[in-house]
Amino acid sequence: MGFMSGFVEGFFFNTDNRTYWLPQHFGLKAKRFKTTAAAGHQLAGLVLESKKKDSIGTIFFFTPALYNVSFNIGQAAFLTDHGFNVLMFDYSGCGNSLGHSSIAGLLSDAQAVFGWFKQSEYYSGKVALFAQALGCDAALQFYSKNQADVCGLALESCYASRQGWIKDKWGPVIGDLAASQLNIDAIEPKDVLPTIRVPLIEIFPEKDTYIHSNQKSAVFNVTPKSAEIWNVSGAKSLAVFPQSVPNQERLAHFFEKKCFKRQSNKNKNA
Repeated sequence: MGFMSGFVEGFFFNTDNRTYWLPQHFGLKAKRFKTTAAAGHQLAGLVLESKKKDSIGTIFFFTPALYNVSFNIGQAAFLTDHGFNVLMFDYSGCGNSLGHSSIAGLLSDAQAVFGWFKQSEYYSGKVALFAQALGCDAALQFYSKNQADVCGLALESCYASRQGWIKDKWGPVIGDLAASQLNIDAIEPKDVLPTIRVPLIEIFPEKDTYIHSNQKSAVFNVTPKSAEIWNVSGAKSLAVFPQSVPNQERLAHFFEKKCFKRQSNKNKNA
């Protein structure tokens, strides 16, 4: 990756290591953990524990790379009310994880965290993926290599291509020039979406400032016909779930009835 590609790629990440929220602010118990990335540096994450005695399963939450894990706890905390554990982590170079942020490194980061998770007391089989913004890119890369471990996906504000996102962000001329500098060795979302064979939801806030109409249309064009599309009226970017109990219940129902129930039925019939 050249200097200019790295410079442009940096606009996908907006991170710091401040503490914004703690699990106890949401009445949650959590386990913090550290694991080692493929490059040898430390990755930091946490598991938000289900508020129900017998958890349904674990949601692997891929954050939008906005600040750090502590800032994004509120995006997924509600899932613990519905019987799910939530696994989340800081990407390399973000929050309390060391190393350098890169889109090509998202997959190896997720693999390292999932490796830790499979050895933990929380592991009980397949996971469902919940992702927002850049996290959708990470989640789709993870799905492409771990299909047997995934029982469903919910993607909020997903772009189809990185160059397309940059073009939409900066507009013609500057956007085209910046996008032409990207050189990332990682599979694109548009190449993974058509391969998905598990329950899938794509979520788009009406007032989304992260994904523009061009990328939204591009995502639709490669989305499996079986997927659910949620166009959330009046919602702003990253405000679909924290500010709406009905939306929270709808997503939790999707994970329970269409993702984990499918897995359970399969196991019963095995």
